[in-house]
Amino acid sequence: MIFIWNNRYSIATNASTRMYRNDSLKMLWCCVLVFLIFCNSQSNALNCYTCSSTENDYVDACVSSPTKDFVRSCDKKYCNIIRIEYKDPKDRIASMSRGCSNSYLSGIVEDSTYRSYQVSCKENYCNSGSGKTKAGSHNYIGDKSTIYCPGSNSSSTIGPLIPVFILILVINLL
Repeated sequence: MIFIWNNRYSIATNASTRMYRNDSLKMLWCCVLVFLIFCNSQSNALNCYTCSSTENDYVDACVSSPTKDFVRSCDKKYCNIIRIEYKDPKDRIASMSRGCSNSYLSGIVEDSTYRSYQVSCKENYCNSGSGKTKAGSHNYIGDKSTIYCPGSNSSSTIGPLIPVFILILVINLL
């Protein structure tokens, strides 16, 4: 039997139908894989707790243990916590906010009245702590009451597409 290849379709009798079906099945699987990779790359948004509490509008769940009601999908680089306390009386919270931003915040800022703790991190739900310490860790900075979350490498828009390019290349080689 003679096969003539023209634009990736075989032209022949009997066996050509089977080969065309195999090519169609390959194409279907490739489309499914590309779709799954695309869906996975779209889920790279950062999930952060977002809430705020002030002395006059105190929200205990925001300050002590944020819940899923405060979760938001952020298109920013970092989750953060900004906690502002009075210096006297010690540990009295003037305000606290959890959110997300493109700015990396880290450190303690003080004046004669307030002490401000600023924390940033790059993992889902990483801004759930007190803003002063990292639960279960002894990685302290400054006065041993601030958490430092360096995060990971910056994200790239081309990064999630690399598996798609590799898949297309493999498909064309088959």
